[in-house]
Amino acid sequence: MKRISLLFLSLLFYTLTYAVSYACYYDGYWSSWKSFSYGWEIYGNWSGFIIYEKSEHPSNYMFKFQIDTSVPPQQETNYTNGKQKTWYVYQGVVEYYVTEDYPTIKDVFKHYGFPIERPRSYLSTPIVKRTARATIKTVKRPWNAKKHPECYNFFFDDVAFAIDEL
Repeated sequence: MKRISLLFLSLLFYTLTYAVSYACYYDGYWSSWKSFSYGWEIYGNWSGFIIYEKSEHPSNYMFKFQIDTSVPPQQETNYTNGKQKTWYVYQGVVEYYVTEDYPTIKDVFKHYGFPIERPRSYLSTPIVKRTARATIKTVKRPWNAKKHPECYNFFFDDVAFAIDEL
């Protein structure tokens, strides 16, 4: 009985502490990692997904990416803290939204710290969807390369957006 209770508590702790994190890069610096809001959902697969609010329809996404799977990835290897890490570098497309008040994705990151949401009644300015070519770097888990990458870095329009622990 003690083992079952310990197992249950361990699973509960893991569920409560596990969170998808994100960070933004602009002006030469990465922000600190922040946890996704409980109201956000990620939908898709390893080669493309969307981020949207759970209360909304998925077509009202706030950020979308798609890897061009017709081009094989390049591999980059670097060493961090003495450990080897292999990055898989893909080409693809990202979609995000801007407004008249924040006309570039860099302005959106500076103000919101995240890609802006879809239009709402409280937004007083028109919102526009932007599509940009992106370099997408992923880190695959070393113990099983067939699993979903654990980290994505999207480099586009002089900024970067990273998602970790998918």
